[in-house]
Amino acid sequence: MLLPYVTEVIMVGNIKKFAHIAELMGENIAGLSQREAAKKAIESIKCLSTDINIPLHMREFNIPQDVLPQWAKMVIETQTRLMSNTARKLTEKDVLDIYQAAW
Repeated sequence: MLLPYVTEVIMVGNIKKFAHIAELMGENIAGLSQREAAKKAIESIKCLSTDINIPLHMREFNIPQDVLPQWAKMVIETQTRLMSNTARKLTEKDVLDIYQAAW
């Protein structure tokens, strides 16, 4: 569920890679800048999520918005292996922004 929101934040860490992902997902990236092509990857991920019935918002799971800051803090404190494998180093604020966008 969080993949499109995470991708939007981390894609700046490797625009070329995400442009290639868009192409692999069948997006027409001809004539686009790498940044525009990378954004197509996000659109494609959202479409795929919808096609396979993955909700696009945390509120669809009745997650209260006021827990998001606590969750962001917990991710930074406990998910070091996962966080070290991203295309861009994320801060607690980045994680909170992702959660808020997904909420």
